[in-house]
Amino acid sequence: MGDVEFLPLLMRWIHVVSAIVAVGGATFMWLVLHPAAARYIPDEEETGGRYFRDAIRRRWMIVIHVCIAGFLVSGFYNFFAVTLPEHQGQWLYHALFGLKFLLSLPVFFLAIGLSSTRPWAQRFAGRPRTWLAALLVMAFAVVLLGGFMRMMPGAEADDTVTPVADVESIEDEDDGDPEDDEEDEANG
Repeated sequence: MGDVEFLPLLMRWIHVVSAIVAVGGATFMWLVLHPAAARYIPDEEETGGRYFRDAIRRRWMIVIHVCIAGFLVSGFYNFFAVTLPEHQGQWLYHALFGLKFLLSLPVFFLAIGLSSTRPWAQRFAGRPRTWLAALLVMAFAVVLLGGFMRMMPGAEADDTVTPVADVESIEDEDDGDPEDDEEDEANG
């Protein structure tokens, strides 16, 4: 096993853990928390339902901001320091990266909107399950794109076939073998 570089490994872990926490948390909220809260905790102020929801949003907001920061820092590092040199000149990889990045922006926006208690985000509070479903569809698309991109061979894998012109030039090189020189003189 070759040497493992620590920083790329750390950045990969940060990226994966951020995805697990953010997407897993959103899935939990969509499948478990919101249905249970809607059924058992009325939204009236005297029962504390609204305070409970606001408390969850405030705590989740901290987690979401940390996850988004982790995504951005580790994602840009992974792209520019690890995968960009590995996939140099591969238009499909770069197109998929662009799609993945653009698709992640509304995911970040919805995650912030669903966790915020600010007035602009109240439009999401009325139908959180609908917005969470939209967030999860896009987030799973981002994860699936990332998995597909991870399986794409690097640019060096595309260089395994030597073009015919290169083979001829390799055959013509002088390797110091006297038998080759005699053969070249005989041929021409």
